[in-house]
Amino acid sequence: MSRFFLFFFLIYGGIHAVLWARFRPLLPAGRGCSLLLALFFLAMILAPVASRLIERGHGPEWTAALLAWTGYCWMGLAGLAFGNALLSWLVQGLAWLTGWLGWWRPPAGLGRGLAWLALVMAMLTAGYGVLEARSLKLERVTLATAKLPPDRPRLVIAQVSDVHLGLISGQSRLEPIIALIQAQNPDLVVSTGDLVDGNLFMEDGLASLWAGLKPPLGKFAIMGNHEVYAGLGQSTAFLERGGFTVLRNQAVELPGLLNILGLDDPAVPAPPPDEAGLLASLPQGIFTLVLKHRPTVEAASLGRFDLQLSGHTHRGQVYPFNYVTGAIYPMQEGLYHLAAGSALYTSRGTGTWGPPMRIAAPPEVTIIELVRNP
Repeated sequence: MSRFFLFFFLIYGGIHAVLWARFRPLLPAGRGCSLLLALFFLAMILAPVASRLIERGHGPEWTAALLAWTGYCWMGLAGLAFGNALLSWLVQGLAWLTGWLGWWRPPAGLGRGLAWLALVMAMLTAGYGVLEARSLKLERVTLATAKLPPDRPRLVIAQVSDVHLGLISGQSRLEPIIALIQAQNPDLVVSTGDLVDGNLFMEDGLASLWAGLKPPLGKFAIMGNHEVYAGLGQSTAFLERGGFTVLRNQAVELPGLLNILGLDDPAVPAPPPDEAGLLASLPQGIFTLVLKHRPTVEAASLGRFDLQLSGHTHRGQVYPFNYVTGAIYPMQEGLYHLAAGSALYTSRGTGTWGPPMRIAAPPEVTIIELVRNP
């Protein structure tokens, strides 16, 4: 944990150093203004950490929520402003180079104008990101299979992933998610990890909302990395209060219809499961569904499952971080047909982590329709 805080303060502090260098000249000169800006930056750097400490210590809910909202909204804006600052310096450098070569003389005050443009664009983009994060999308996927029984020509699965219920995402965020799922009348609902995000002692009826959702074949959930951070015991208790069957490297058979294997995230402090062995032990000839938080596929498992549902990547959540997540998880969004008849679907996620913003990665509820081949 101490290493995490070290890296957090070094990286986040470095981002603020860039913001200071680029945007401090836009403010009035003087030590008083510099001191106020430095104190504001320090407060914003500490706010997310303070909100988590208050939350973990069961401190006042309003204080933790206020610090979280303020700190994480600023984090999103600061990240966008940081990227724009670097880009504005690049443009300014190219302008200087053209002037040095005698091709074009940059106008006076170009640097200041570019700084203002970078700041205003960051603010506008952050505002759009907050709106996109609230624009829940319904994604539909249809898979044909010969493994459904003759009396079941169609089976509908609703997937949520990375909802991150906690200080930032509460009842107002969860209610439209539940309503959208209910409107689709799924046979089965699954959560592919990170349903919770932090201490849920202040969960305010969130489990009851989930408990009111009762698909005919049940609800199933697995542990993502944030369930680990929140505490496995607390996370499991919350999911069970919400009516989920929690699968911890376990499989269930819906007799003659479906195998469901749920795997723990690697963040769980335990030896990794024998995924291929678990799959080999399942009844053959019926559709096998794997719930796995991260969109990675073991070669030994190919052909042993029909569909893996994953999340975790958020598709970067805020452009252009999708290039970073895509480099780590190449199958970061959508449906992928794999070898030996297996397939993977990776959700962009249903909520947000950290800044309550999404840019070019809208949140989704996924409806997977399995259709029996004639």
